[in-house]
Amino acid sequence: MVTRVQPLHVLTYSVKRVYPRHTNDYRVLHGGVLAEWMQVVGHIAAERVVRGGAVLGSLDHLFYLNPVPVGSTVHIASIPVYTTKHTVDIATIVWREYREDVKPVTFSISTFVAVEDGLRPREHRVVVEPRNQLEEELYLLASRWRKRLEQLLRVRKEARHDISPPTYSHVITSYYYVAAENTYLEGIASASWMLRLLDEVAGITAMKYVRGLVVTGSIDATVFYAPAYVGETLTVYAYPTYTTRHTIEVTLKVVAEKPGLRPARLVTITRYTMVSIDKSLRPKPIEAPQPPISEEELKAARVRAEERKRALAEAREVAVKLVEALTHFTLHI
Repeated sequence: MVTRVQPLHVLTYSVKRVYPRHTNDYRVLHGGVLAEWMQVVGHIAAERVVRGGAVLGSLDHLFYLNPVPVGSTVHIASIPVYTTKHTVDIATIVWREYREDVKPVTFSISTFVAVEDGLRPREHRVVVEPRNQLEEELYLLASRWRKRLEQLLRVRKEARHDISPPTYSHVITSYYYVAAENTYLEGIASASWMLRLLDEVAGITAMKYVRGLVVTGSIDATVFYAPAYVGETLTVYAYPTYTTRHTIEVTLKVVAEKPGLRPARLVTITRYTMVSIDKSLRPKPIEAPQPPISEEELKAARVRAEERKRALAEAREVAVKLVEALTHFTLHI
């Protein structure tokens, strides 16, 4: 039997207070902490909709639109916006209140896969049905995300067996152990923990390259190729692949393995854009040279930069609309 749900009627909502332990050196919310909070709420929303276990399969671009000072109240709302036989797309909007100032912080869509024992995909028999203008707009956004996701999945088929170390210059290699506290659902590594970890590695890589301060600007659309399990080690390769006047793109490649027991496999490849700043938190020109890449790679990097501009404009517009609508809606939850 199919269950039909209206998006805003199954909204999942959370409120956080930003304490000093959540902030970076500049007393604003750490980008990795925010990404972790978003995915935790999004994951809960997905499991409420599919009525069972779910794992993160992919996420669309995630942009940090406004800084969140220490002492802010952060609102996180996750809304189901699209379903297929085995998946549900969750749109998550974050806004903050600081004194009397209310501003959108970020917006992104994540695709979760409903799973049964053994992490096998299962049919969830739930259909999302938008019934007002806002829900229709979110449904259309998710439809466009699905088209981009199809392209990412084609790349995934080609790249999923590539576990070799990158040959770029300035590669930083880090190793992590997947402990029980970093997992959920049958001992697989939590995507929220991994996104926070990758944010820290990207920040370190960017700071070393530009020799200055940076903050997280965005995370590119990302697909997870395979899970990592408790007791395994993660090898994270991070390397700069493109710079603009004020930003640096850091590519991260994650490989999981349990030596002698489980072979190495690619978990994900993603890109973080870090923004160079001065001590007043204003954008600062990057003096470091363009990373040594081929002409073909440079053209591809410029295409990615243009895609970010398009996606940023879309995310900003949607975030403003959602905050206006949900600021009043959530008061009654």
